[in-house]
Order: sequence, then C-alpha cells, then structure tokens
Amino acid sequence: AAELTRTSMMEQLDRALREGADARAENRSLRNENDRMRNDMDRLSRELAQARATITDLQAQTSSASARLNETNSRIEAMEREANEKREAAARRLRFTELQAAVGTILTVKPTANGFIAVLPDTMFVTNQATLHLRAKAKMDALGQALAANRDVIFTIEGHSDARPLADSFALGRAQAVADYIAAFGVSRTNFKVESRGAAVPLSTKRTVAAKAQNRRVEIIFVQP
Repeated sequence: AAELTRTSMMEQLDRALREGADARAENRSLRNENDRMRNDMDRLSRELAQARATITDLQAQTSSASARLNETNSRIEAMEREANEKREAAARRLRFTELQAAVGTILTVKPTANGFIAVLPDTMFVTNQATLHLRAKAKMDALGQALAANRDVIFTIEGHSDARPLADSFALGRAQAVADYIAAFGVSRTNFKVESRGAAVPLSTKRTVAAKAQNRRVEIIFVQP
C-alpha cells in the first residue's frame, strides 16, 4: 500500500511538474506574443503618425496649389477681360470710322480732335423756317439709315442761327426737326441730345446774305468712343 501510495504521489508530482512546465512555456509564449503585439502597436502608431504628417503636408500642398491655381485663374480672367475690352474698343473705333465715312458721303464732315462734325446747311431747310426741305429727303433718309445701323453711337444735335430775334428758338426748332426725322428711323432718343447755340457760334461775322446763310446750320457732333 505504501508503495502504491508513493507511486501515485510520484505520478501526481510528475504530472504537476509537467503542467507547471507547460504553464511556464505558455506564459513565455504569451509574453512573447504580448511583446510582438506591443511592437506591432508601436510600429502602427509610428506609421499612423507618419501618415498623419503626410496628410497634413499634402493638405498644405493642396491649399498652396489651390491658392496658386485661383491666383492663376484670376490673372487669366483679368487678361481675358482686358483682351475682350480691347477687342470691343477696337471694334467700336472701327464702327465709328466706318460711320464717319458713311456720313461723309451724305453731308459735309469736319474732323475734330476726338471725333467729327456733320453739317446740315441752311439749304436743307425751308427758308427762314425750322422745317426740313423736301429736297433734303434723300440725304436725311440716308443719314437716318446710317445712324440706325450704329445703335451704340452717341451724338449731339446742335442748332445754329444767324443774328436775328429769337435766334435761340429758331436754331432749336431746326435741331429738333433733324432729331425727329432721325428718330423715325429707330434711332433711340437716349443716344442723342438736342441743343441750341443760337447765334453764339457764327462761322462768319460778315453781314452778307451768304455769310448769314452759312451761320444758319445744324451740326451733328460725334465723339469717338
């Protein structure tokens, strides 16, 4: 019995020793696994920090690139606007030159520093009246058509008179007659204004009939855009 008891105890001791060894081996394995996982976590933390730094750097680069792109787009838009404005200005000047040439085939034209003046002489009006003469119809029709074809042109219609009573009213009546005739062709009245200079700006100070007739005129003043 004692021998059996001793044998049983030895077996239990051996089993306990084996289990202890197994437990120690498992503990070592767990520690190794913990160390590996800790190293992996440290590595992942470093990689995450690097990734965040990379993202921050990329965001900064993107913001800088966006700012440069916006600046470039702004410059391009400004250049395009300037180019368009120059093209439009050149087109307006060309149309103005063409208008001057067209009006020059109808009326006497006097170039000025910033445009030209078209003169409607006294002979285009009924003598001593503000009414346009019938013989002026062809020229007035051509003038109205030329102005209607240039809807953006701005001008002033000035009436001039010789020295007479009510010279200002007489000159204004003739200027208004020209304005009404032109407006009938569809020329907007916002494109021009009507003024009277009376006898204040004579072309001749002589007292002859021809000099007085020369002073009775209507001038259409065009200013280059």
